[in-house]
Amino acid sequence: MKILNYNSNIEIFNESKELKEGVRIPLTPIKTDGKIVYYLFEFLYPIFINDQQNILDIVISDNGDEILKLILYDTKKAGVHESFQILPKDLIDIQNIDLDNMNDFFNVAQSVLMEKNNIRISSLRIFKNKAIDNINNFCIGLEDLNFYEFILRFLDLIQKFFEQNIFFIYPEPNIYKFVKNLILSLKGIKLNNLFEFFEEKLTAFNVSIILNSEKLILILKIQKIKSGSDLTFKLYTPRNLGINVEGISKKRLMNQIKVKLKAEKVYFFNQNHLISLLSYIFELEFPLKIENLKFILQKVLFGFRSFENYWYMVPRPKIYNTLRRFLIRLFGTNLNLKKISHWAIPELISSSINSNFGLNSKNLLILTNISKYKKGKPMGLNFLKKVFRNALLIEIENRRIIKIIPINRNDLFVNGTLNNLQTIKFQISEKYGFVSSVIKIDSLLINEVINKFVSNLSKFKPFSKLKAFKMFKNKNLFNIYPEIPSYKLVMGKGIKSLTKLILKVFIDKHEF
Repeated sequence: MKILNYNSNIEIFNESKELKEGVRIPLTPIKTDGKIVYYLFEFLYPIFINDQQNILDIVISDNGDEILKLILYDTKKAGVHESFQILPKDLIDIQNIDLDNMNDFFNVAQSVLMEKNNIRISSLRIFKNKAIDNINNFCIGLEDLNFYEFILRFLDLIQKFFEQNIFFIYPEPNIYKFVKNLILSLKGIKLNNLFEFFEEKLTAFNVSIILNSEKLILILKIQKIKSGSDLTFKLYTPRNLGINVEGISKKRLMNQIKVKLKAEKVYFFNQNHLISLLSYIFELEFPLKIENLKFILQKVLFGFRSFENYWYMVPRPKIYNTLRRFLIRLFGTNLNLKKISHWAIPELISSSINSNFGLNSKNLLILTNISKYKKGKPMGLNFLKKVFRNALLIEIENRRIIKIIPINRNDLFVNGTLNNLQTIKFQISEKYGFVSSVIKIDSLLINEVINKFVSNLSKFKPFSKLKAFKMFKNKNLFNIYPEIPSYKLVMGKGIKSLTKLILKVFIDKHEF
């Protein structure tokens, strides 16, 4: 109600009232001013949901034979809810609804509302009563949750919506179809478990992100103070921080925000570039084509190599220092991240998958956690069983990832036998059909890759990055059965020669 009141009166609010009007972003614990919430709906809703006016919400019984509530939202601007009307429940005949094909029902609802209310709707949102119960339970104590707890609870809510088939939008936007098909393709794998897995791999950080736009600049502060669930998120505008952006340079703006928010790093992105990437991702169809994943990786790498063209960072990474790169080049190593081969790396990965794992295959991915063994190399028949954490069977058919199936411990290990990758391959093949390969990777290695090559790729720490490369040669941390040619190459080469070989492929040698 507070947001509706603000949205309906925004044209008569002056600047001082806009900044004082505090609201909470719906279904989140994030508190900010009304202007930001208004802008987010005005900007994002037309792009990702629907770019036309007026929305009808329908709450139906769980068995779908009764309308419990009709709510009509007036949106003079697409996505910006200004007012609502609760309509009579019997206004529309529920017998005409088919949740698998809502085109006819939408046309009936459109005709009735034009006749009775003289209004044309552009979108239907249908909630089964169970969906409303889930939303109400989700909102209990929401304002007191930290950001980490909120993400876990929100992902669980979204998963329930699609697994239980209790929430519908018509016409279906790309983001709705993407999330729905993603969840259904995971075959019961929990989104919040995936988030927990990757979040725990990140070391402590404190960053601010500037999302630039001609209309409104947004500033995100994301901080993880320590390992575990201590994750915070805050949203600002420059005016919230007392910063006048008129005529200010990017570097000065980033430095001011770094001081104001006490951030270790500040990133500057253009909102439209990020929206373009997200829009492309949400257009993906399931089963996922490896070719499409290759194109996304190309876009990401092209964006990464466009440092100081499309994005900026303070403090400026030392790895981009020209003199430093020149001195490294004298020793035969080309380390120019502005020339990273955004076209060659995805092509190499895609070709390797096709040639080593086949166009049609089943591949078992085993995740282990060896960190509990602090000293020495754990040995014995049950070593792999002791360090086992999770396993996924990934099925590829005609270059599409058609299934991702979680495999439990009992299916992998046989008591009294040597639990190596070869034994596991035969064991899983008997139950799920022929398995082409088994890949084992440990959490320690994933931690190193994420923190050295994903979140800190631009940081100049050659010895720590070489350490991560070296970890690939430890069979307790990374192993493949049967051994593919590229794996044999990694195991057979020294770290320095392997690094130089990789850089020849990953970095464009032409300086132009």
